[in-house]
Amino acid sequence: MKNAARYLLAASLIASLAGCNEGSSGSEGVKKAQYFYPTSADQYETGDGDNSVTSAIAIDTNTSYNKTLFPAGDHDWTTVALTAGTKYEISVNQLCATCDTIVALYEEAGNGYSLIASDDDFIHWDSAIVFTPEESKDYFIMVSALNLDNGVSNYTLNVHEFIDADEDEFSSFYDCNDNDNTIYPRALEGREDNIDQDCNGSDLLRNTSDDEFEPWDSNKSYATDLPFIQYNHDESVFVFQQHANDVHTLDSTSDIDWFTFTIPARSAINMYSDYHTENLNLLFNLYKEDGVTPAENTKELIENKTNSTATYYIKFSTAYKEGMTTFGYYMPYALFIGFDNDKDGYYNMDFASKRDCNDNNASINPGADEIDGDSIDSNCDGKDNTPEVMPAT
Repeated sequence: MKNAARYLLAASLIASLAGCNEGSSGSEGVKKAQYFYPTSADQYETGDGDNSVTSAIAIDTNTSYNKTLFPAGDHDWTTVALTAGTKYEISVNQLCATCDTIVALYEEAGNGYSLIASDDDFIHWDSAIVFTPEESKDYFIMVSALNLDNGVSNYTLNVHEFIDADEDEFSSFYDCNDNDNTIYPRALEGREDNIDQDCNGSDLLRNTSDDEFEPWDSNKSYATDLPFIQYNHDESVFVFQQHANDVHTLDSTSDIDWFTFTIPARSAINMYSDYHTENLNLLFNLYKEDGVTPAENTKELIENKTNSTATYYIKFSTAYKEGMTTFGYYMPYALFIGFDNDKDGYYNMDFASKRDCNDNNASINPGADEIDGDSIDSNCDGKDNTPEVMPAT
């Protein structure tokens, strides 16, 4: 959001990927993450599949289609009849937590197909194309992972008439109030005015206000369950709509917020504190199950490398630092990146550039050296290098 800063804290853990406004943590969050993350082809891949424009699946407008891009390299083609002069929006959203897609629109042209428009990021990693056809006919939509080599995804596709009654440039599909042009995704949010200007599902707290978890979460014994996000963490509208009630405040340097979470053996998360007060000096401490012993974590990752389920505690606080703010709001959440069963340091549900494409073989991961011509994709780039053939002399 334009009025929000992002503060990537450092951890790697769990994502709760089923639609629920309360969020979830621990084993439940892991199970939902596994359920939501694509591990097989969808129903449209049977027979000729939908992997080429000539086998595109016909869809209707104003209908949502839940699909997957699996395995890596998959393309989904659909075709839809559009009416000349009508303004449409093609929306690809509700991606899994570490997924990213691109959508492209084509039309028949001569003996082939011509690209009309494409989009990678709309609000954030979700994609959308706005298009007004000059001719009534069938048009073709292609959706693929942004990283074709190692990317997979699930997503929802919806083609609908673009209606923007308040002319704020956001359709009623995304706009939570299409009758007020001061309310739309990424609008400037007012503080505690009982209006949700930016469509994130909540009214923004003042920096010095107590959140609903006070005073209990200042005591480790009453630690709040760390929420795990559904959908991609950069789809800010969907993240907030799930977790509007998970916004916290640090209203003084003496305020402390405790969180807890549980993850299974050999798994990891990315832990974020997103959309917080600008320049908030947010301090983060991770502890083991006793809440006293510091737990190891790197700048970007928290890993449970043990063979047992592990519970952790997080303490958020703030302190004086020149040029920084010492009180404000923030929303912490975890993003599950899967398991590392082969102990090679890579996780099987991570972002495409880091995802382990074979978690049963430690010699196969994005950091491995590729051996030319061995018919094995050792570095998860979607191909095996062809050995160079020297010309005959």
